Amino acid sequence: MRLWALFSSAAGERLGNDPGRSVRFGMGAIFLLGAVWCLFALGSQRTLGTHEAFVAVPAQEMLTSGDWLIPRFAGKPRFQKPPLPYWIVAALGGVVGRVDAFLARLPEALCTWTVAAVLCVLAWHWFGTHAAFATAVMQFSSAWVLTYGRRAEPDMALTLLWTLAWGAFFRILEARQSTGGGPRRCSRIPISCEPEAWEAHRSRSADGVFEKDPGQGVQWPSENESPTLVGRDGGEDAEHGDEHTARRRRLWTAILCLLGASWLIKFHYTPALFVASLVVFAVWERRWDWLRGAGTPVGWSVFGACALGWPVLVWLRAPEAIEVWYRETIGRAEGMLGHDPWWDYLPKLFAMPLPWTPWVAWGLWRLARVARRGDVRARWLIASIIGQLALITAQPSKHANYALGIMPLLTLAAAEPLGNYLAWLWASRWRMPAWFATGVAVAAVGGVAAGVHVSLRRWPHLESELMTLGGVAVAVVTAAVALGAFGRHKHGLVTLGAGWVVMFCAFHAVVLPRVDRRAADARFGRVVRGLVGKSRAIFLYRLNQTPEALDPIAFYVGAPVVRLEGPFELEERLARAGELIVVCYTTDLDELAAMVAVERLRSERPPREVRLPHPPFALVRVQSGIDGHRRPGRSPDGDAGTRVRFAKHPNGTLR
Repeated sequence: MRLWALFSSAAGERLGNDPGRSVRFGMGAIFLLGAVWCLFALGSQRTLGTHEAFVAVPAQEMLTSGDWLIPRFAGKPRFQKPPLPYWIVAALGGVVGRVDAFLARLPEALCTWTVAAVLCVLAWHWFGTHAAFATAVMQFSSAWVLTYGRRAEPDMALTLLWTLAWGAFFRILEARQSTGGGPRRCSRIPISCEPEAWEAHRSRSADGVFEKDPGQGVQWPSENESPTLVGRDGGEDAEHGDEHTARRRRLWTAILCLLGASWLIKFHYTPALFVASLVVFAVWERRWDWLRGAGTPVGWSVFGACALGWPVLVWLRAPEAIEVWYRETIGRAEGMLGHDPWWDYLPKLFAMPLPWTPWVAWGLWRLARVARRGDVRARWLIASIIGQLALITAQPSKHANYALGIMPLLTLAAAEPLGNYLAWLWASRWRMPAWFATGVAVAAVGGVAAGVHVSLRRWPHLESELMTLGGVAVAVVTAAVALGAFGRHKHGLVTLGAGWVVMFCAFHAVVLPRVDRRAADARFGRVVRGLVGKSRAIFLYRLNQTPEALDPIAFYVGAPVVRLEGPFELEERLARAGELIVVCYTTDLDELAAMVAVERLRSERPPREVRLPHPPFALVRVQSGIDGHRRPGRSPDGDAGTRVRFAKHPNGTLR
């Protein structure tokens, strides 16, 4: 029973859930550190990855070509995804004058910070201040945020739009039950549904009226009944009916606008998740009165414009886009893009919330009990998790980023027990026993040592940096445990937070740039553009838009750049131009040499300690051969020490 009281909301409220100065200061400090986390070394930590280039390159070419309707990747249309991420990055690039890695990642970093803020507001409305504080802590330290929060991929933007739409419907339910409309649930009871907790909460309110909801009366249930909310006049106050109806309509308009914006990022993905969540919630509640106000014409007009406007305009100019959209939507659901086992998401759902997975499990179990007793908000959260998980599990092609919509809900589920634990910890001044503190310190040292050992086997050239970071981690954890042993838990948490920020900055500023396997590609692309000149087109041979292709090199070479997907396109271009400057893999040189005259101009030479994810690049000049023979000059397989002779302009570029 003592352990139950430790994690219950009743215990948290007895210890004071009012936003004290220290909690407010802690919230501000966390969001300030979160901003540092989002922006520190955002463009220089590592080069763009394959999927990040799918956003950066079309935005770069929109600025160059002036065509903002049809996205292009290396000169060819890319219809696989809608254009909103490209428009945002291109708009930022238009203000600054260029598109670089920092600008490409900036929108997603800001979305990551905003998701944390939205979740904190929802947790504060539902559980209180300490739960909001716990939400901020979890949000900036969970594995899924650390993985996706600083990438130039639209996943966090979709997560933000989904979280806002989910929160808007949450506010509809909260407003409905707090005014006595709809299923009459209690809106301000402790989440612990134990009779002792209800009685403790009732004893703090006069005449059975909640302190936070003075307009409501409470009929306290028996041990096996759910609490029932009854307005003083027996229903919704008539004079406020129009106000609540208008509010519902505004919230539904916001939901439809958010779902429309998400359509411009990933087609039907987020609307489908929202509809699946609504279906599960409706089946559970067996009521449909929450649909009042959903027929707002403004919301549906915006949603229709977002869902149909861009596709219709593109179809008028490029009818072949229909086939690509079919493959990306219906074809993906039919398994045209691959099949994965049904249990593929189970280990991901366990790993993505780390290190807070135990708190997530605890919070979900508690919310399930509350939902069974009739709390409509808990039912909406659980229904959303079930609906999303059922939908993405039924889809043949499975990826970890498809489960990102579930992650904010898991954070909310863990917020209440973790927040009340922190409240108890700060108020009780509990001192860790010596054996417990020693065990925690030993486990932390063992974990850090194992992590350093594994990292050294992968990156032996970073021995000094990894050993230093490991020493800092051990010192920080030891200091935090020592402070906890003396009952100074706030100081221990501050020590952990400061140490985490220091190690994060050191890792992204020192370690990541030295283990970036594509850094040599970025350097090679810049050198190639410097040799060829800013206005001459560079052709990328065999760039087929697959994860193993040379996608990021297109960004670093810069426009004008043209993709050649095979020999026929190469011969067609040569027939018109006579000579091309081509970037290709060194493994494709023999294929080129069998068709045309090839002269190697430069080869990529990555550092020895870095292993490229692909064969090295080569810069070659190709010309139409005579009778299938190559021009005299250096062989494609020539000696690396042989100097290549080619003419230059006085400014250093190739003729």
